[in-house]
Amino acid sequence: MKVIRDLMDAYSEYIELPLILVNAPNNIEYKINGQENLGSFHESAEHLTEMKRISVHLNNPTIISVSDELYISGIFYIITPVFKVSGTQHFLAAGPFREKSITSANQNDTKNDSFSMFSKQQIEDKINKVRKLHQILVNKSLAEMNVSVPIQIMEVLRSLGDLECDIRDYDLYVANLLDQLLKIEEFDFLGLALKNADDMFVIKYIAGKRVEHLVEKRFYIGEGLLGKAVILGEDFYWNKQSDTQRVDFFNRYGIFPEHLFGFVLKQDLNVTGILFGGNFKGKSISESLLNLVKCIVRFVAQRKNMDEKLIDSYYIQTIFANWLDLMDVSLQTDDKKHMAYKVLDFCQILNKELFSCVTTELGDFIYRGEMHKGAIADHQKRLNNATMPPRENIWTDGTYIHFSLPLYGVFTVAFDEHTNLVQAAFILSMVEKLLQQGRAPVSSVAVTDDAVFEMLYSSMEMMNPAQYERADLARQVSTKLAKKFQLPSHVTKALHNICSVLPFKAPYLAKHIAHTNEWKLFSEALKLSDGHFVTENATLETKLLAFIDCVVINNDQKNTLNYLDVETKNTCLAIYQSCVQENLHLHTTVKVEIDHDEIEEIVDLKNVIKTLHLTAREKEILYLILEGLNNQEVGEYLKISVHTVKNHVTNLFKKLNVSDRIQAMTKIYRIKYGEEKL
Repeated sequence: MKVIRDLMDAYSEYIELPLILVNAPNNIEYKINGQENLGSFHESAEHLTEMKRISVHLNNPTIISVSDELYISGIFYIITPVFKVSGTQHFLAAGPFREKSITSANQNDTKNDSFSMFSKQQIEDKINKVRKLHQILVNKSLAEMNVSVPIQIMEVLRSLGDLECDIRDYDLYVANLLDQLLKIEEFDFLGLALKNADDMFVIKYIAGKRVEHLVEKRFYIGEGLLGKAVILGEDFYWNKQSDTQRVDFFNRYGIFPEHLFGFVLKQDLNVTGILFGGNFKGKSISESLLNLVKCIVRFVAQRKNMDEKLIDSYYIQTIFANWLDLMDVSLQTDDKKHMAYKVLDFCQILNKELFSCVTTELGDFIYRGEMHKGAIADHQKRLNNATMPPRENIWTDGTYIHFSLPLYGVFTVAFDEHTNLVQAAFILSMVEKLLQQGRAPVSSVAVTDDAVFEMLYSSMEMMNPAQYERADLARQVSTKLAKKFQLPSHVTKALHNICSVLPFKAPYLAKHIAHTNEWKLFSEALKLSDGHFVTENATLETKLLAFIDCVVINNDQKNTLNYLDVETKNTCLAIYQSCVQENLHLHTTVKVEIDHDEIEEIVDLKNVIKTLHLTAREKEILYLILEGLNNQEVGEYLKISVHTVKNHVTNLFKKLNVSDRIQAMTKIYRIKYGEEKL
């Protein structure tokens, strides 16, 4: 307040008018340079009320006139729009004063010498000065109206500002972050729960006194406030005074908070964790502080998601580049030992430089990565055929993948527990298929041989799914175009082959398909789309391929396609759109087989599950899943094999129109809580 008074003192001299500061209850908090004989004007409740009524509607300082029983008219104030001082609305008034022209015209005014008198130009100048003072006070108000930010928050915000900071362990980073935030007096405890492989949520970190024993405790989806927040994907704030709902999960472990909050963490719209906290005090946690913490947590979560996606993207690109290199080498050499080395190098890329080994046909043992005794022992068992599955060249065992390549050797590759082994095994099976095709001399490869096109096409499916989808769409479009324009069968086949590899770059394709008849068609189509080929000399199939490359592969919808006549262009675009729609239709989910009208008077999960169109065994398994059991535990409980459990789970997922456990749980709990209507 002292700063405001000092500003008013200085500006009153600058403006050459008395200044008053009026608060929301219409009380004068401070006045400067007021004349004693004008006190009634400064302190008149009627005048102040009128000024306040006007000030709340202003955007800029303006002049208002006031009247008094002694003065008929011509008495003015400059008043400002309202602004906040210490959280309370105020306005400024400068005056009173009169305008010279009006004073001279009013002959009945006997006390005009009691007021300062100014010309129109002088008044305009004073309005500008008041406007400057008002802006200074508004800026000061904005700076002070922000909630007093705890120093711990400021330190965290400063650390978040360092975007170049390399965060290698996000769990440790978040743990340190919560330790820092816990220093704020309004918090008594803070925790982080993350989804595990069994689609339950486990408290991975907890900070605060009296809550340490919550570490590694689990809660079900839908259980209590935390579980329901996970299902709904919504944040919450709970306090004991206004909500009688018991916080059973915490009470179960002897924790009885007065206030509790939770912020859900999402990745690709799926809830992957929840940050929660609270206190044991009667005082609530301020909304502004919670908003700050929420912003910090969401920022860290988003940065983690982005870093993971960048790492995954780089990993996929690296695998794809090394796969292409492996294919190149396989076409250039007959040296089996050299190829065994190359396959081992590829395995090291796939398992992120963990342990890989091979025993060649000649008995040589070669390995990469840090020596792994368990993997080596298992590898020896495979060599001795002790437990090798019959008629299989690739199989998994725990976190190991073994595969046999006749003429090359037996390989063992170790992976971490987070690896998708099904995907990794598929990629390694492609390696096996690649090498078992053998290498034929270039001179013996017929120009109509389709093997190289299919090999390149199939390599995209796991290595680069986006390119694979484009190539697949291009093949569909080429087939329909060939049929529409009644192209000969050999031309149709050539178009189909080229579309299979069209996403690859030309320099790479030159090394593998330059010997084929398709290469000429491919080269001419590229020249046509680049404008380096005379349109009149181009064949119809060349034009169609140029269209596919432009629209389907490169998704260039703005290209004029001037090498096509109007009718042909419209036909091509129509066929392209029809193929796109067909692909969308294929990915459309089937109708849900749950009849919500049958679900009445829901009491617990068993009552919900009983109403679903599932077999008795599927209902039994679904309930056990919701209780948190994994496939192994379900099999042991029901005395059936894990393989049988997996089959039942797959079938019930299809019937529920979900793809995993978390979605199944979410659907059932949403029905239970009335959040979903089918």
